[in-house]
Amino acid sequence: MTINFKFEAFTKDIYDVIKIDLLLKKVLEMPVSVEGSQENLKSVFPDMTVTVRGRAESHGWIEARS
Repeated sequence: MTINFKFEAFTKDIYDVIKIDLLLKKVLEMPVSVEGSQENLKSVFPDMTVTVRGRAESHGWIEARS
């Protein structure tokens, strides 16, 4: 499975990208769904737009965005 994460901030807040990277690695240690990942990350970063896209060999791209 291929999965892409996109974060968009529309404020002047500063985010620690190393912490975001570590969080994504933790998320990917377990079996993951596109929708579940997006909801989880949105709860951690409520002020950001979070888009998660995933593609498995058996089907095309699925996208979840908030």
